[in-house]
Amino acid sequence: MPKETIVGSENKGDCRVRLTPADSLAIEIHTSNPDLFAPGIEAVVTETLAGLGVTQAKVEITEQGSLDYVIAARVEAAARTLFPDLLPLRPQVARSPSDRDRLRRTRLYAPGNNPRLLVGIELHGADCVLL
Repeated sequence: MPKETIVGSENKGDCRVRLTPADSLAIEIHTSNPDLFAPGIEAVVTETLAGLGVTQAKVEITEQGSLDYVIAARVEAAARTLFPDLLPLRPQVARSPSDRDRLRRTRLYAPGNNPRLLVGIELHGADCVLL
């Protein structure tokens, strides 16, 4: 097991996450406006780590305007690198099954490596989104 792991970058719209083993959960956040953004970032980190079952780690985040799902993905990547035996994260999706004979008219192709384009993806009303 590595002593620490660092994932992400300090580019605009991204964040750098440094994760080290610790006796308890500690979160340190570096952002442009800590009073405004730190509580939300801390909630995302806490929820992601709780879903993975990680309770003993020190998390240091330097973020540059990243969205919640980018932060969650970076924290999950760091946790899986540091603790390789973690079980898969299974989010609960409330989706009703569609009819078999429903027409599939539209597909939306979106680049998965550019998170800012995924923010309003549901506004397009596509039947299928391909990343």
